Amino acid sequence: MARIPEDLDLLRQIVEHLPEVIWMSDPAKKQMLFISPAYEAIWGRTPESLYASPCSWLDAIHPEDRDRVLQAALTKQAGGQYNEEYRIICPDGSTRWIYDRAFPIRNASGEVYRIVGIAQDMTWRKHIETDLKESESRFSGVISIAADAIVMVDEAQRITLFNNGAERIFGYEASEVMGQPL
Repeated sequence: MARIPEDLDLLRQIVEHLPEVIWMSDPAKKQMLFISPAYEAIWGRTPESLYASPCSWLDAIHPEDRDRVLQAALTKQAGGQYNEEYRIICPDGSTRWIYDRAFPIRNASGEVYRIVGIAQDMTWRKHIETDLKESESRFSGVISIAADAIVMVDEAQRITLFNNGAERIFGYEASEVMGQPL
């Protein structure tokens, strides 16, 4: 069993300086037992507002994600399968992407009596993914219409890309050569 620090101030210092939101609630979601200061930095709402109204975090969730996240919170958290990505709308109108996971805490009888979670802002990752998809789409478009033959192979020398120019020059359809040895 892990050693519990005699000075809980040490634990408080750790949690208060993490960029992720650390939270703890009862299984029924009727009481917020703990919410770290990062909640205010990410959600733009005070921890006190969540203590006063434990379900108010749902109000910030994007309407398209809200029902899915609520259903997952009610059905998956106590089983330890809660692992959700969703959008929130901050008071300033900006949208952030959240990656939220939760874990059940059991008492001596094995009953779930608390849910602990970690939520982090992953907006930067979503922006990078979007930029990468756009870049891949542009690259793919340029490659496909190039007049020159462009052929790519993997480490086993099997064809992985055969553009329109290669089809015209070599007289094969891409579907005929993909996966074939060079």
